[in-house]
Amino acid sequence: MNRLDTRFAQLAASGRTGLIPFVTAGDPDPAQMVALMHALVAGGADVIELGVPYSDPMADGPVIQRSSERAVARGVGLRQVLDWVRAFRGEDPSTPVVLMGYLNPLELYGLQAFATDAATAGVDGLLLVDCPVEEAEPFSEAFEAAGMHQIHLAAPTTADARPRGADACFVPSTGRFPLPFGMWPPTFARRSPCPVRPQGCSPAPHRPVPIPSAIWPWS
Repeated sequence: MNRLDTRFAQLAASGRTGLIPFVTAGDPDPAQMVALMHALVAGGADVIELGVPYSDPMADGPVIQRSSERAVARGVGLRQVLDWVRAFRGEDPSTPVVLMGYLNPLELYGLQAFATDAATAGVDGLLLVDCPVEEAEPFSEAFEAAGMHQIHLAAPTTADARPRGADACFVPSTGRFPLPFGMWPPTFARRSPCPVRPQGCSPAPHRPVPIPSAIWPWS
């Protein structure tokens, strides 16, 4: 069973909300990345989301953009991120790891090769920001065949008809689930929250619906 499935089942059984911190891989210090992942777990993380550094991020606010720029400037790329996940798995076989990234690095890597290498390294889920649900089938099929889940974004401003029209991407036979935004995009660029509709985003009652939030240092 995929580690995400196991962890969400554990959270549901205990009636607890999970904590899924996001960090950009390689920022602030590539040499401390694996230690940072272990520290997140020690601090209460139920799932770790690693942002794969990319030179042209979209839908991200300036904080995440700059963290990605710093990591790219230090030479961090997709293969190094997989190496960190593999090293993390050497000591932590159970905490799920999700990668958030973009299609271009994956296409350069090769879809099948990436799916195999990511699963072998210990990745459990992929969130591809610029992969619309209508075009996700080749990626979802490759990831599911390797034992990983694809996670789709759902904006609170999305028309009601579109998620329903994309229900084929959330079929009960897979572990795919949506990630509705709890803030107006770009990500965390504003303090004001916007309403999300988890019930409308979830294709089935048993599907987990993570909702991004932010901890503001001046709150």
